[in-house]
Amino acid sequence: GEYGMGVYSLILSLFTLGSVLGSAGISAAVSKIAAEELALGNRAGVRRLMRVTGALSLFMGSAASLLFSITAKPLALHFVDEKEAALGIFLISLSFPFMAVSSALKGYLYAANRAKKTALSLLVEQLVKLAAIIPVLEWYHGNEIRITMAVLAVSMVLGEAFSCIYLYKLYRKSISKQKGEKPRKQNGMLTRLLRLS
Repeated sequence: GEYGMGVYSLILSLFTLGSVLGSAGISAAVSKIAAEELALGNRAGVRRLMRVTGALSLFMGSAASLLFSITAKPLALHFVDEKEAALGIFLISLSFPFMAVSSALKGYLYAANRAKKTALSLLVEQLVKLAAIIPVLEWYHGNEIRITMAVLAVSMVLGEAFSCIYLYKLYRKSISKQKGEKPRKQNGMLTRLLRLS
């Protein structure tokens, strides 16, 4: 009902905050650096960028996830004003590492002119969410906020995970097709990345 939708919209606000904390401008920074490296034909530089970015994104997403999982109960009580939302907040926090890595992968794919295929990741994500939500909510007709929010949260985690896997496959396929292999000494890839993000 209306109350459940209100709780869900507040949890989505936390989800948005977590995604910002977890990715923090990584996509734009990766896109800029990857475009520069691709223009130079430096596939090795792009691969190094993606290794550094993958580790950084995973760290940032995991840190955001840890922060939200530790504070799920206080957030549920003081921000959402519904103690039963704590499980949903905790479960949603599990999607932050996937989201952060996806953000980095999207940055590369935009630089490599794969925007259309990148957009398909959003479709994959939404389809997985619907496939997870609809059967459970069809079966479950209860009014418990806790269970409903948990189902919605799990669907979001699954959607982010499948989207991340899809983007990774696109990245692997794209990088293998990139021409040119001019290894250049690259110092400070992390510094370049952090300066731009």
